Amino acid sequence: MNAIATRRCETRNSRPKLTALLAAAALMATAGIARAQTFRGAIVGTVIDQSQAPVPGAQVRVKNQATGLARTTATDDAGNYDVRELPIGVYPFVG
Repeated sequence: MNAIATRRCETRNSRPKLTALLAAAALMATAGIARAQTFRGAIVGTVIDQSQAPVPGAQVRVKNQATGLARTTATDDAGNYDVRELPIGVYPFVG
């Protein structure tokens, strides 16, 4: 009777780990995209005087034409302003 010697070779399958790693990377990459989708907007600009110099501390008011929602902010030292998280709508310019 001939005996056959066998050797059992166990290797760990790295495919599940690689799949989980790729899935986690894809999820993290799309998380920023998903957060960026919003139904809100912003109005940004600069207030300048007749000589094209910035006007710091100027009051800027935006008002949604349909809803009447109004927000007020002040310009920074460079005359810049931004009003964020505004519901989408029409905000007419009043000079």
